[in-house]
Amino acid sequence: MLNIPIWLLIAAAVLVLAVVAVVVVAVLRRRPPKGSIKIQAAKNDYAAIARILLEGCGGKENVLQADLSDTFLRLKVKDAALVDENKIKSSGAVGVFRPGKTAVQVVLGDSVQPVFGQLQEQLK
Repeated sequence: MLNIPIWLLIAAAVLVLAVVAVVVVAVLRRRPPKGSIKIQAAKNDYAAIARILLEGCGGKENVLQADLSDTFLRLKVKDAALVDENKIKSSGAVGVFRPGKTAVQVVLGDSVQPVFGQLQEQLK
């Protein structure tokens, strides 16, 4: 047998397992999860995105206030039970957060300003 210290063999085995784990995680992250949400609006169809967001928030009657931040919308709703997060995500939103009982934050990224403009039009 080779004259290699046992600790070196163990270290090499741990390194190989770590590399395999990183590769497996990277591959799994690229796959959409089972039952993933189908995007219902084209990326640049801001009116459709705003319409789907309003539907997901329970309709324009349920939205009390809308503001924007750098990458997300801040919405205040009357009835939080009417908010459908999956519907909101189907607009192409990156994420939906609910920091309060009637607060909804929708992460949109760079498209937040044109979507906000369309949302304002549809809320009139």
